[in-house]
Amino acid sequence: MNRLLGITTTALLLVLVPLQVASAAKLYRWVDESGQVHYGYTVPPAYVKQGSDELSNRGRTVSSTPRAKTQEEIAEEKRIAAEKKRLAAKEAERKHKQDIYDSILVRTYGSAKEIEMVRDRNLEAIDASIITSEGRIEKLSGDLGNRKKEAATQERRGKAISATMRDGIAMVQSQIAENRAFIENKRVERAQLVEKYAKAMERFLQLRPTR
Repeated sequence: MNRLLGITTTALLLVLVPLQVASAAKLYRWVDESGQVHYGYTVPPAYVKQGSDELSNRGRTVSSTPRAKTQEEIAEEKRIAAEKKRLAAKEAERKHKQDIYDSILVRTYGSAKEIEMVRDRNLEAIDASIITSEGRIEKLSGDLGNRKKEAATQERRGKAISATMRDGIAMVQSQIAENRAFIENKRVERAQLVEKYAKAMERFLQLRPTR
């Protein structure tokens, strides 16, 4: 009887021990290169980098090991991180400059009316310089016309135009061109000034809406 009991106990242990070991072992799920799902107590070395899921004894996912990233993916992540860092630094610099601009703006002007007055004063100065240059061009154009008439008279008389006369004509033409370029630059400056004070006015009213 005792011998029979011993045999039965041994047999039972032989059945239960593997079941306990199996229930204690971790079960994994992974996918091969063809998309086929596999299950096992260990992930084959060839698929370790492909990622896997650890399952409970009820088949639920306990944890997941993500797929190992390729060198290209790692490089792309680094590039994205560097770009974000660059943009953040650029934005910080922009904000710093804006803070400085705002501080100077509210310390320089007490009201929007002051901005208008300064703008108009600067525009008047530019307009005056343009008018002055236009007057010079008119005067130089008259001088140039006289010099050309004199040169034409010399030619009709069969005389060669002297080097002095040619140089004089060239000098006046150069002065006219310089004044025209000056006027063009001043017109560009005027347009930029109008835009500058328009932005200053807009920003000032944002910072000091009651003024």
